[in-house]
Amino acid sequence: MKNFIKQNIIIIIIFLAANAYSAALEITPDSVNITSMQPFTMDITVKDAVDLYGAGFDVTFDTGLIRVVEVREGTFLRDGATQTSFLKQIDNQQGRVVMGITRLGSIPGVNGSGTLATVVFKPISTGTATLKLQGCQLKDSHLDTIPTTVTDSLINIKLLPITLQIIPAITDVLSNQTFTVTISAKDAVDLYGASFDLIFDADKLRVIEAAEEGFLKQATISTSFLNKIDNEQGRVIMGISRLGQVSGVTGTGNLVAITMKAKSAGTATLKLTNMVMQDSAFDALEVAASSTSTAINILPAILKLQPETIDALTNQDVTVKVMVDKVVGLYGASFDILFDPSLLRGINVTEGNFLSQDGLQTSFLRTIDNENGKVIIGISRLEKVKGISGSGTLCSITFKTMGQGITTLGFDNLSLKDTEFDSLSLSVNESKVKIIPIKLKFNPQLQEVKLGRDCEIDIVAEGVNNLFGAGFDMVFNSDMLEAATVTEGNFLNQDSKPTGFMKNVDNGRIVIGMTRLGQVYGVSGTGVLCTIIFTAKTEGKGTLFFEN
Repeated sequence: MKNFIKQNIIIIIIFLAANAYSAALEITPDSVNITSMQPFTMDITVKDAVDLYGAGFDVTFDTGLIRVVEVREGTFLRDGATQTSFLKQIDNQQGRVVMGITRLGSIPGVNGSGTLATVVFKPISTGTATLKLQGCQLKDSHLDTIPTTVTDSLINIKLLPITLQIIPAITDVLSNQTFTVTISAKDAVDLYGASFDLIFDADKLRVIEAAEEGFLKQATISTSFLNKIDNEQGRVIMGISRLGQVSGVTGTGNLVAITMKAKSAGTATLKLTNMVMQDSAFDALEVAASSTSTAINILPAILKLQPETIDALTNQDVTVKVMVDKVVGLYGASFDILFDPSLLRGINVTEGNFLSQDGLQTSFLRTIDNENGKVIIGISRLEKVKGISGSGTLCSITFKTMGQGITTLGFDNLSLKDTEFDSLSLSVNESKVKIIPIKLKFNPQLQEVKLGRDCEIDIVAEGVNNLFGAGFDMVFNSDMLEAATVTEGNFLNQDSKPTGFMKNVDNGRIVIGMTRLGQVYGVSGTGVLCTIIFTAKTEGKGTLFFEN
């Protein structure tokens, strides 16, 4: 009995010794980080094999993250230049690659470690993909099964998305200005084609042209570019692709340049939507969600009256300029200038040189309506020529002040057009005219005089403009004062021109009238109109004042 047990133990020990080895089947590397859409390889390797003659196994993978591009036989079983048979079946829908490989002929297997197969994958989306070995069988040259351990692999995919961006990210333009924005692809890998829509504010912008740029044309490859501009809905639909069986492009570059025209003032938004990017295998590329919009600040043209504030004397001529600033392509303008006819009277309107600065002819129409307080103006370039850009004077208007007070000059019925008769968006300002009255005063204003003595009083006109004549009454206390003499001052005849002077003293009132004679201008400034000498009759406080 003991001999029987001993014999069986020896048999078991011999059997275990004969099968004491095992091989390791691994996917290498066991962990990998992927950051681009470029294909990458994973090896199926065997380690510590003894007499390995053939192998069969499946590799499973996550179809939402990666797909198989190619499967290649490794070199391990070809040791000694031996012929082999290699079979594979790729199923990218189910996420499985079935592989079988064997040496051919009555030859021994291979010992050691090496690569059985190489699988080329392509990333599709960001995530962690697991590669697993299933259904593994390793056979020796006697077709006995070799015990096998397996090691799976993890693929960490963090794809750097393509950034589709509008350049510049923000910009300031003038109303009616033509400008260009560029749609650029950043950090592209194997970019073969792209389609996207550009949404814009149709009330503020108009697209003139969409033109292909050179990024996808690298290496002189032909491309196809399609676009549809819809200025009513505010959309440009674009598609661009390389042609033929060529690889995509890698890097950063411009896809499309879009030329636009600013219509009205305000902030307009450009936004990219419906973005689809494909590589040369027609797989979709990830697109960054940021940098797909931009703001266009549209600044209005400025129509203004200069100066903004005018201090003027009664009866003074004042001139205001109608000026434009920050205009683009101005071809013609029409507007009304409103004023208070009780304080101002329009005298003359002259054309400025802004629209004719290049020597071309213009049409200039103007009407002064002093009854209703309106100046109607129209000015335009002639024939089919470009408009004028920049700053300058459209016209000048001369008014004569009347009375006293503050009046405002403002715009009405505004219309500024470019060569295509598109309206320019405008910002306007007003002008204020402050009319300062003439001062008629006594000098000195306070005087002490002894009883029976004379005192001299000048009547002074201050701040006058173009004074031709004056008439007024001076009232005084006749029981306290007696007017001795009234003489003309030198203000109205300062230029030695003849004058007429009249005075009449009657019971506490002196009536005075004076004028320049002939066809001459009036005088301006400050001066003495006349001088009155009084004699004090009684003690007390006497008052002088003007009437009429």
